[in-house]
Amino acid sequence: MPKLSDKQVVNFLNAASPGSCLAVQLAQDHLKEGKSIKELFTKHSSPFGITDEAVYGHYIKAHKLSEKRYQIEFGCHAGPLAGDGGTWIVEFDKDDKVVSCDQVGRWIS
Repeated sequence: MPKLSDKQVVNFLNAASPGSCLAVQLAQDHLKEGKSIKELFTKHSSPFGITDEAVYGHYIKAHKLSEKRYQIEFGCHAGPLAGDGGTWIVEFDKDDKVVSCDQVGRWIS
């Protein structure tokens, strides 16, 4: 699975519509507060006090479609059966700025 650069991740998150899913809105708020990408993707236990062994937080996966075009899955698992996310087709230019960002799928639980 190809790895996106931090710059590509930030540019994708800023280009995605905040109304597309809560995970995007939370990520955009996180970045506006000056927090890092590393902090955004740090896994944690459930914020709801649930004592299961699962970890929760934001995730991102990328599948390269062409030189600068990716299918990106992004979302957040906030707890068991809690979270949302989606799939986007994203194209970057040579400077890793987003040329197009089209949401093609969404999930919510």
